[in-house]
Amino acid sequence: MTRESEHQADPLAAFFEAGDVASVDPAFRVDVMEAVARRRFRISLAIRAAILAGLVLVAALLMPVINHVAAALGAPLLEILVILLATGLVAYAARAWLQRHPALPHVSWRRFRIF
Repeated sequence: MTRESEHQADPLAAFFEAGDVASVDPAFRVDVMEAVARRRFRISLAIRAAILAGLVLVAALLMPVINHVAAALGAPLLEILVILLATGLVAYAARAWLQRHPALPHVSWRRFRIF
C-alpha cells in the first residue's frame, strides 16, 4: 500500500494532514444547550418549590391570627376582605403576565414615518 492510498483509507490522518479546523457540530451544540436549559429549569423549579413551601409555612403559622381577625371583623367585612384578596391576586397575576419577556419581532420604526 502506498502512502497516498493509506491517507485515502484513513480519513482522520487525512484530516490532520490537511490542517483544517473542525467545523461546528450542530448536534453537539444542541445537546449542550439542552443540558444547560434542563439544568436552569431544575434550579428555577427548586427555587420556586422552596418559596412555595415557605409561603405555606408562613400561612400555617398565621392562620390563628387570621381566624381571630376574621371573627372580630364579622361576616360582612370578611366578604369584603375576600374580595380584596381575590382582586390583589388577579392584579399580581396580571402584572406577572405583562412583565414576562416574550421573543418579540424587531420592528423598524423607519417604516412608520409620517413625513
